Amino acid sequence: KSSLNGNFEVGLTLESVPLAGPPHEAGMLQSYHVSLSSPDYSARQICSLLSKGEHPVVAGNKNGKVLFNPRFMLEEEDDLLINSLLAVLEEGKQLEKEEINVLDIIPTLVWVLDADDRFVFLNKASAMFWGTIPEDLLHTDIKKKLAEPEVKPLLEARDQVLASGEGHKIEAELVDSVGTARWFDIELTPFHNSKGGYSGVLFTASDVTEHKQNEEKLKYLGMH
Repeated sequence: KSSLNGNFEVGLTLESVPLAGPPHEAGMLQSYHVSLSSPDYSARQICSLLSKGEHPVVAGNKNGKVLFNPRFMLEEEDDLLINSLLAVLEEGKQLEKEEINVLDIIPTLVWVLDADDRFVFLNKASAMFWGTIPEDLLHTDIKKKLAEPEVKPLLEARDQVLASGEGHKIEAELVDSVGTARWFDIELTPFHNSKGGYSGVLFTASDVTEHKQNEEKLKYLGMH
């Protein structure tokens, strides 16, 4: 795809989306949309960019802002979103207090470890899973928060990411604040600073406990 260089404002807005069905029966569904605007480009120019390529992003225009639903983004666009989040973290930008932090409204656990295995970022879902708030875990060594059996596969995967310079995925068991073990699919992404040096690793963990339990049930049924 092509690209536009300039200043962009990214936000989140709740929009009403019509449900599929006959016009007289169709209802409305509340759905979050990403909003994009720029002092350098018109909404039409941004829409034109997003709609280019083999996998277009279907975008709309409302009040001078471009809106699109991340549900309908393919993996190619998801990678761009991750890279954008990394860029924001690297530059140390802070969202305004009145803005909605996208990472804090998703159930996925997201955290970043620096070179000394300390938390330099984590979303609310991660903090709640470990029974605290993000501010209380910042700059804390992960080895002081998690038990050794939990930390070991995370740091081994981290070392592999740093050695290869490429992302890596693992399945690991983490224990929440009340002692319940949950299984997660965890994706690790190398996080480099503007000079190309190592700055940390981004972890995104999706809970797959129920899926894993169903797999075990199927295996049991297949053996009996």
